[in-house]
Amino acid sequence: MRLQQLKDITGNFSKEQELGRGGFGVVYKGILKNGVSVAVKRLEVNPGIQDKQFKNEATVTNDKRD
Repeated sequence: MRLQQLKDITGNFSKEQELGRGGFGVVYKGILKNGVSVAVKRLEVNPGIQDKQFKNEATVTNDKRD
């Protein structure tokens, strides 16, 4: 999905849609146009995290898509 679509389904990554936080970012509840609820993880760059760890998280997250 494009960034604008993610903003649209999460209320512009609103605090009200926040489901949780982790070392790599925040997870938001998103609602697709067909009414299906999805989790959207917004990855954040953290200087204390190794590039390899971040890439692994992005890969694992991407692999969860259908």
